[in-house]
Amino acid sequence: MNFKGKIAVFILALMAAATVSACAVEGQTKEGETPLAAVPATSSLEEEDQEEEKPVEADPQGALDEIYKSIGRETEAKTATAKEARDIIGLDLDTVDEFYIRYLPADFGASDVYIVKPEDGEDDAVLKALKKRQEERIREFTDYDIYNSTEISENALIFNQGGYIIMLMLEDNQAARTIIEEYIPNTIEAAK
Repeated sequence: MNFKGKIAVFILALMAAATVSACAVEGQTKEGETPLAAVPATSSLEEEDQEEEKPVEADPQGALDEIYKSIGRETEAKTATAKEARDIIGLDLDTVDEFYIRYLPADFGASDVYIVKPEDGEDDAVLKALKKRQEERIREFTDYDIYNSTEISENALIFNQGGYIIMLMLEDNQAARTIIEEYIPNTIEAAK
């Protein structure tokens, strides 16, 4: 038998084995077992719906990482320590439950993200501190407008999202907001 003949015999043998297996699974079961064909299958759409229904936890750090990765300024951005959040940003840490802040030193321009979760009842204090920070950034760049930072600071976007007050001071605030909404669910209302 030549090589082509051997391949044909092999393929026929595989097909026969598959047919016998299919017949055995469909028609013959041991006592008490459900035939394989009768087992209900969950569709992939149902599985996706079940995954979407699970509560999603906020990941502000993941949002920060993704934003700075998308704008390519991870190495220049400075992550605020508690001391910097108090002394440079102007937050009263007694009014803050948690914060995630990255900003650029003035020499690099404005590409700042402030994600602050206020203590209960302290939303106004946090909002006031963030607006004051915005005003300071505008003044910083008025005489030294590097990378269009004055306009970026003036157009800062401040909003509430999932219990956090967020200020975006970026060239493309809307793209960053989309990232925020992925990582911090449950939009509340926009801050004034």
